[in-house]
Amino acid sequence: MQSETDFEILIVNDCSTDQTAQIAAEIASRDQRIRALSNQVNLGMGGAFKTGLREARLSHIMVFPADNEHPIDGVLPILQARGKADIIIPYVTNPEIRARHRRVISWCYVTLVNLLFGQKIPYYNGLVLQRTDLLRSMSIETNSFSFQTEAILKLLKKKASWVAIGVPLHQPSHSKTKAFRIKNVLGVMSTLMRLFIKQFK
Repeated sequence: MQSETDFEILIVNDCSTDQTAQIAAEIASRDQRIRALSNQVNLGMGGAFKTGLREARLSHIMVFPADNEHPIDGVLPILQARGKADIIIPYVTNPEIRARHRRVISWCYVTLVNLLFGQKIPYYNGLVLQRTDLLRSMSIETNSFSFQTEAILKLLKKKASWVAIGVPLHQPSHSKTKAFRIKNVLGVMSTLMRLFIKQFK
């Protein structure tokens, strides 16, 4: 039986060209709660998440990007809210820490999704905590950055409950996010269009 302190860490290497696979394997060799996984082809962030979902053994799952934006005091409130709802949705309490253009794009995206699907979700990305069994009860089709949006919208359609938790961020790194590349933007828009059309079928 799973206890309150049970956890596992799945490190998913999505065809990185650096030493990610070797480093992950070395870390996993030191702790049986850590497992190193590798995709044979590059699947993108959504594809990496689905790899982790297939291999997950415990009751809840959270994707944790390795960009150092999330301090521990922002993670603990999400984990402590486990059981309060089917989906624990974090939103950023200090958005001013991000560049202005990122804040504007994020606001536009959340507003667009809420308008298209009649929701009032404060944020569709970040460290969303979800029940593993519910995620496995449906199909997440996209491999794009909008995988979390697709998962949340489909779970809400199944009448899943949710609660929002405010969390802080660290100062973002100076490295450029891949989310705004043309390929990723097109993937996100394609996913939203597909989900929007499906809601009328």
